[in-house]
Amino acid sequence: MGQSRAELSARLRTAQRRELLQHHVPAAEILRDLPALQRIGLNTALFFLRQHWPHIAGSALASHSIPWSLKDGVLSVKTDSPLQRQELTYALPRILRIAQDHLGDVAVQSVRAAHP
Repeated sequence: MGQSRAELSARLRTAQRRELLQHHVPAAEILRDLPALQRIGLNTALFFLRQHWPHIAGSALASHSIPWSLKDGVLSVKTDSPLQRQELTYALPRILRIAQDHLGDVAVQSVRAAHP
């Protein structure tokens, strides 16, 4: 016996991993097929905006606001106070430009402050 049990187990795990990777399907494709997500809609652009919000809005504004919805190209942003809502209105052109740079002009056509 030239190989130990541990070596054989490691080779088996490696072979199994290789087999799984050959049949790899991106998670987004799997999620798209789930009936519940088809009903509510999987909005990957909104998910991206939420994940990168500090970069897009700036850290000060991002700590008091969140991208709330993205429907028909209109990004609605919710703030936690009237003062932050006013700050958001000043930042809207910059936020729109950065969001369009990342997602394209079609995905984000305008940005507005969401009504409380």
